[in-house]
Amino acid sequence: MENKKEIRKQMKAYRAGLKTEKKKQMDQAILTHFFEIERVQNAQHFFVYTSFGTEIDTISLIKMLWKEGRHVYVPKVNGREMDFYEITSMQDLKKGYRDILEPIDTLLPVHGISGIMVMPGLAFDRMGHRIGYGGGFYDRYIASQKNSLYKVAFAYYKQVFSKITVQEHDQTADCIVTECETIMQDT
Repeated sequence: MENKKEIRKQMKAYRAGLKTEKKKQMDQAILTHFFEIERVQNAQHFFVYTSFGTEIDTISLIKMLWKEGRHVYVPKVNGREMDFYEITSMQDLKKGYRDILEPIDTLLPVHGISGIMVMPGLAFDRMGHRIGYGGGFYDRYIASQKNSLYKVAFAYYKQVFSKITVQEHDQTADCIVTECETIMQDT
């Protein structure tokens, strides 16, 4: 299996090569599949990354969740750690770490809330293993949590491999949602 660095490079190039209209269609299909998951339908609390660059659009997801009266928490990087903060409008966000939208400074982090976490990543395998961007923020955050988070990864079908090499500290997704299918782990 290729190393993580090479896989990251390949997957960034793949996403960058997607045509705008095709990407929009694929993103919409992923959101449709996401809302078909029973756990998602019944959940009230969502921990969602704010999409950046060529990532699957989660800003639309955040707005959809607000319309349904659900709680949305987004991450903010603080040094080597990451915390989640509840946001109730787009005005609660500003550019932060690597110019990614993060909660404004007046908001307080939340702790001990169970719910659905939507995880970013560059590559995944069918067992839920993931290759992120290399910062380890999600791995450390999930490992530190005592609350129950059902971890859903958004990925394009071509980002899902049969097997990727992982390390002991790497956190897995409970479910991977692509434009073609939903891959559930036995949990």
